[in-house]
Amino acid sequence: MRLTLRTLLAYLDDTLEPSQAKLIGQKVAESDTAQELIARIKQVTRRRRLTTPPPPGPGNKVDANNVAEYLDNTLSPEELAEVEQVCLASDVHLAEMAACHQILTLVLGEPALVPPTAKQRMYGLVKGPEAIPFRKPPAPRDHDREFDDSRDRDETLRLGLNLRGGSKQRWALIGGGMVAGVLLALAIWQVLKPFGGPDRPDGNNIVQGGPKDKEKDKDKVDPNDKDKNKTDKTDKNEKKDDKEKGGTEKGGTDDKKGDGETKKKDDEKKGKIDDKKPPDKEEVTAPTRLPLEPANNEPLVVGKFLPLQNNNPSILLQLQKDKDWKRLGLNKPDVYSGRPLVSLPGAKSQIQMESGVRLTLWGYLPELWPVPPLLESRAQLHQPKRFDLDMTLSRGRIALLNTRTDRPVRVRLRFENPTHPEAKEEHFDITVHEKGSEVVVDRTFFPFTERFYKDPKHANRVGPAAMLAVAVTGGEAYFSYTDSTYRLEAPGKSGPTLVLWESFKGMSGPHNLEKLPDTLSSNPPAPPGMDLKIRADMLRARDELSNDMSGKNVDVALAEAVMGSNSPKARLAVRSFAALDDLNALLEALIQEDAMDPRKFYDVRQSAVQSLQSWISYYRDGEYRLFDMLKKKYRPGEAESLMELLHSTYYTPQNIARPETYEVLIHYLNNDLLPIRELAAWHLYRLVPAGRDIPYVGTMPAQARRAAQDRWHKLIPAGQLPPKQKEPMAK
Repeated sequence: MRLTLRTLLAYLDDTLEPSQAKLIGQKVAESDTAQELIARIKQVTRRRRLTTPPPPGPGNKVDANNVAEYLDNTLSPEELAEVEQVCLASDVHLAEMAACHQILTLVLGEPALVPPTAKQRMYGLVKGPEAIPFRKPPAPRDHDREFDDSRDRDETLRLGLNLRGGSKQRWALIGGGMVAGVLLALAIWQVLKPFGGPDRPDGNNIVQGGPKDKEKDKDKVDPNDKDKNKTDKTDKNEKKDDKEKGGTEKGGTDDKKGDGETKKKDDEKKGKIDDKKPPDKEEVTAPTRLPLEPANNEPLVVGKFLPLQNNNPSILLQLQKDKDWKRLGLNKPDVYSGRPLVSLPGAKSQIQMESGVRLTLWGYLPELWPVPPLLESRAQLHQPKRFDLDMTLSRGRIALLNTRTDRPVRVRLRFENPTHPEAKEEHFDITVHEKGSEVVVDRTFFPFTERFYKDPKHANRVGPAAMLAVAVTGGEAYFSYTDSTYRLEAPGKSGPTLVLWESFKGMSGPHNLEKLPDTLSSNPPAPPGMDLKIRADMLRARDELSNDMSGKNVDVALAEAVMGSNSPKARLAVRSFAALDDLNALLEALIQEDAMDPRKFYDVRQSAVQSLQSWISYYRDGEYRLFDMLKKKYRPGEAESLMELLHSTYYTPQNIARPETYEVLIHYLNNDLLPIRELAAWHLYRLVPAGRDIPYVGTMPAQARRAAQDRWHKLIPAGQLPPKQKEPMAK
């Protein structure tokens, strides 16, 4: 295949076969003229106020017909050379040709979808075999078989227009409305019926929610009523003692009249009391389950920022009305409902709620402990209605502490299921029992291990996966999910401590823990193999970034940190961009370079790669938000290649065993786009540890990149796998 303008346009728009694309890519890498032409094509197609080609006339060798025939490769060699000569000499004609090729690629790349009923109506317009009533449309072509020809699909393609009508359809609509009304009534009845019940005496600390008989409901304790709580528990113990003695509530022995000694002697004779056994602990009754109601996000002050007692910095940011992030402090302590809150990576921030809950947003760092993969803590508070705290946890770690002395506190924790979006909003109900009891919740995400699908509704797409871990670090708590309630206790007691929830299979547990993991410590010890200097540098960078934000706007402080020479602080600033969902800043960090020093912003680009890989797993359609932004900056094929490189598909066992995996990544090392080069090197160094001695930076000159590419080809010849090695590095 020759390197012409037409084949070069096909290469840029990704319409060539893989083998042809590889061949053209090699020729482009060897030709400085081709590289200059590619840069010129990108420049002219993005240039503003570029005029249009002159209208056809005498001596004009390029018109609409010439362009169409050129792109279809139907011109004679002489005419083809003339068209290419005009395009190379004129920016206007070159931009026109490239734009036409790109438009045809987009239009012809997707098959036209025609609803079956439309085909049936068209057959009725002609006379012949096609006009036979009830004749089925012809079998779909191969590329159409993936589309569903069901009635739902047909209605979608017709934009919901009723083109046929009829009494049957009207009766179907009436029947459907009646069924919907019945289902709505059942749903309202299910929501309004009472929840809750006493403990199940099977030793599993499980309380099944649901209506009980009135006699059992009398013994239920309302944790919100202090006096009633105390009276009910006293009456319950008195009734229990009377029953053990053999009396009744009316005629049994009355402890209030001073017959305690008589009761004790009688019980000792019956073998009911062991002098060595301590008295029974006052029973904690499970809270009543409350129905899920929509969150109230009207802005209202629900808590105050609370500075930490130690020297660790607190960097708590809240989104304002003007969509700017502001840091909360002693001069601005008010925390509002309905506005996202973020505690930056490595920063621990506390909020004292007016209801008595102390909420800690616990930002973490992989330099402290790499597993679980925690960074910032991001949440949003809602106006509490029947709870002491109502909130949505987006990601990261939080801690819930009861500071009340008179009663338990109740928390509704909302979150999304990114794997099964049809579940919509999930929620836990957590009751933190006594003062000093604390519960820690971690929400983490797994990196993508599936390929990137351009269609978010693709049948094979699974999407991101998330996990929540709920552990009691002090005292006791009740944990409720769906129809089950579990009593959890801190490690060292008789009950379980930990409950896990995974987006792809639901809840597991509860689990017993002998002790809390080191990662829950405020100052965890360094794990084996951790470089203590890197850890100390990152903690120092966190302190410096906190000081920088004291007198500056958040975005200014982060931008200055990225441009500075302090690599740890620059990496932390890039992670903070991801914490604030600032995709524009992340993409700018990914292409940051210095012409005089190729390695100056290497750490910044590496942190941008890591942050983008993490960010696309935070939301169900986060990768498509990023994909839309990439398509505005780059060509569709380039944007798709970037999304594929941001996924972790290369680390699956199937791809590790395919020579094509390494050929594609080595080919990308000399790509025109810096982000593609950087991502390709990122994967190669982790998949092939034997290539670590090959020096490569994405900002190196083209000649140096080709030299590194040749060394990779010698290490991994075409069609072969890398030399035997240990397992690839963890991502």
